[in-house]
Amino acid sequence: VLSRNRSIEKGDWVVLPLRESEKTSLRLRAARLASGHLSSKEACAKFSIPLSTYRAAEAGTRTLSASILDQVRRNFAVSRKFVEFGQAASALERNALVIAATLAATKRSGWQSSDETAIKLRRARAFAGFRNANAAARKFGWSFPTYAAHENGTRSITVDRIVTYGAAFNANLAELMFDRQSEVAVSIEEFAGS
Repeated sequence: VLSRNRSIEKGDWVVLPLRESEKTSLRLRAARLASGHLSSKEACAKFSIPLSTYRAAEAGTRTLSASILDQVRRNFAVSRKFVEFGQAASALERNALVIAATLAATKRSGWQSSDETAIKLRRARAFAGFRNANAAARKFGWSFPTYAAHENGTRSITVDRIVTYGAAFNANLAELMFDRQSEVAVSIEEFAGS
């Protein structure tokens, strides 16, 4: 575990350690995504959670009350130990740790989707057995025009969307998002409890 004053050199850039509040907010967002909720608005409406409170918690600017945290963790199927300390006991929690590490890497690197991302997305869809973009969009309930634009590279893809697509196609997020696996310089251990 890194101290707050240290950094790790990865290739030709420096990775600064995340504060605990940043880790918690990324684990919260990752738990939402891993449990199948693309937007915080949709999840909050479905589970009657105050949207502004939840969004502030995901942004790392507010701590959730114990009652709201319990409601969130029950609905996202994660434990309190996962959200607070990164202790992953279930497959969903382990997947959420991978998502949290990927989210941190995108934050640090300033990741944006590119033509290469669109090509990798098409490959992931085809590898998952979907003949075309329409078949995948229908299967997962996505807007076809939006998904097709993402796959064609005519519309940029948000991090939350690429995580959703990666999960749907069972694709490696680091391979889908980055040119080299080594660009994901955040280790899962950074998010896991020690």
